[in-house]
Amino acid sequence: MRNKSRMCFGDKAVYIGLCLGLVFGAPAYAQIEEIIVVAQKREENLQSVPISISAFGAAALYARMIESITDMSGPTPGLIVSGNLRSAQIFIRGIGSGDISIGTDGSSAVYLDGVYLGRTEMALTEFLDVERVEVLRGPQGTLYGRNAVGGAINVLSKPPTDELWLSGSVLAGNFNRLRVRGTASGPISEKVRGRVSFVDQNRDGFVTNGLPGAPREFFHDEDYFGARGSLVLDLNDSIDVSIGADYSHSDDNGKVNINFMPADFMVAAGMTPVVDPFTVFEDMPVFHDLKNYGGHVTVAWNLGTYELKSISSYRKVEEVALFDSDGTEIFVVFVDLARNQQQFSQELRLLSPADERFNWIAGVFYFYEDADQDFDVVFPGFLLPLSATNQTDAYAAYFQGSLQLSDRLAVTAGLRYSYEEKDGSNAGGPISGSWNEATPKLLVEYHANEAVLLYASATKGFKSGGFNSLGIQSSTFDEETVWAYEGGIKSLWFDSRLRINASVFYYDYSGLQVQTVDATTLEVILENAASSSITGGEIEVTAQPVDDLTLELWLAFLDAEYDVFNGFDPILGGTIDLSGNSLRSAPDISFGVAAQYQFNLAQHGSVTLRGEYQWQDDVFFNQFEDPLIGQESFGLLNARATWVTANERFGVSLFAKNITNEAYFSTGITFGFGPLGVIADPRTYGIELTAAY
Repeated sequence: MRNKSRMCFGDKAVYIGLCLGLVFGAPAYAQIEEIIVVAQKREENLQSVPISISAFGAAALYARMIESITDMSGPTPGLIVSGNLRSAQIFIRGIGSGDISIGTDGSSAVYLDGVYLGRTEMALTEFLDVERVEVLRGPQGTLYGRNAVGGAINVLSKPPTDELWLSGSVLAGNFNRLRVRGTASGPISEKVRGRVSFVDQNRDGFVTNGLPGAPREFFHDEDYFGARGSLVLDLNDSIDVSIGADYSHSDDNGKVNINFMPADFMVAAGMTPVVDPFTVFEDMPVFHDLKNYGGHVTVAWNLGTYELKSISSYRKVEEVALFDSDGTEIFVVFVDLARNQQQFSQELRLLSPADERFNWIAGVFYFYEDADQDFDVVFPGFLLPLSATNQTDAYAAYFQGSLQLSDRLAVTAGLRYSYEEKDGSNAGGPISGSWNEATPKLLVEYHANEAVLLYASATKGFKSGGFNSLGIQSSTFDEETVWAYEGGIKSLWFDSRLRINASVFYYDYSGLQVQTVDATTLEVILENAASSSITGGEIEVTAQPVDDLTLELWLAFLDAEYDVFNGFDPILGGTIDLSGNSLRSAPDISFGVAAQYQFNLAQHGSVTLRGEYQWQDDVFFNQFEDPLIGQESFGLLNARATWVTANERFGVSLFAKNITNEAYFSTGITFGFGPLGVIADPRTYGIELTAAY
């Protein structure tokens, strides 16, 4: 699963040096736009939030061609997102999970409009009418809590407008891609505002089936529809109510596994070798169908100088799929999957005034989940049913307060207590377990001046235990925790024309939940690794050296490895010492550079040109450092050119992603038939027309 693209460290240094020279060496005139975030549950300037966070507004998402959480990997240091079926695999600073079963959870929390998304299948939907996306790096154990060991991602929708607003776009691209979007927003009555949006997208697959007469001609296609609606009710001067609902449906041929180095017995059986990663030989009528929908009601009470907020939500996922686990035209094994989940969550939080010397936030949280799954593994003449159920109840209470010791110095302390229990079953019988943890936070921040913030923090993250819903053993595994120590700087220079945010960190990570596969029985094994250490650093630089020119640099260093881990070997069997091996999806170095320039054409509008290059070091997709189950370093080059009219009502955009047509794998696994990989998107390009009123 290795491509031939490689960059030596000397080349990395040249690239980085050139970027830093461009950013720091040029004169500056224009000011960088201020970014408002809600990372700490209240609106604040990005530069005043003492945590590592990347934030992208609607204009930035459009310019960077970010259409889902998967696209956040490139421009966000320390973040890698891929997908297994339609389940998101999110890794932040080396912490993540590749398991897709209902008895386990993701390691980074994803929130949509303040609502926690309990299943990773909910996270890969198309961004629709999004106002901003915030990526919080590092454990968020106090304010976010549940399964925010790696970090948290906030997706915030655009609210209804005070005046009538209509917009739409049509996008056409290669592989017969066609996407249509539309939005209508405005007042419904004196005290009610509403907003509705939709997206409809279709695209042929870019992986061709070379097997004559096969039931599917191609894979990695798209047939997607999504819709979202929201209402804001200004009931009186003290109460505001926000109601939101969304629906999405994806129905396609799915993402096919590519077996490029099959086991000897499969070659002997006559399978066709894979030469081109975009051409496979697949005899199964594989498909994937996913419905994801839900809604929330948010009520904010103004209690004088305090605010009480309630967020109530219900969500549901319905999924069916058939996928080939051997990745060839030889019938060895395939999986027939049906999975359903529904969840209810309720959060209450009370906020003190932000401008007081001592300000604080306190809250309680409840989450309920009911999930079931049929995972039928089909062999020639034999069926292995792996049905499972899971019911989760999670409770939490938290408090975080900040004390301003002087005009420049402040300390923050917080604590969250979480309790969680799971009652379910797998093929081996009924299973139950409970876990609890207190996750504190201590932070010191020092404002050297109005433009420079220094901070140091110690935080703890907690991910509850669970059970293997794809296994035949009725046992649970333990929770995983991480103590994170971080120091950072947030700074503006040259009259806010240059922004430099940087951090260094060290993690003491315990009880990692790791997935392997028994090659003899094909049973998926979930176990707790003993411990791991992670160290690293990140920097994000934005500069506007001249009017209308923006230069960007982002860079991440990471050293993530197991300290003590005696793991199960899926090929040879037995226990082997994996101490010193790298964590999954944890590149030593990743970086990106971008340049964007806007030409003002007076009465003819403006033209914006943007180019960006993203590079990622070698990664492994399992804990064994198997060079076949991984991806060598690769780089992606993207570009966009946009013209908009002077009144900004009409626009035309030409875009291209992965211009050099780099072939690389986004994820991989082995079941004993050879290394299997999921190929990422090749070169894509197109044109988009936009209109607004």
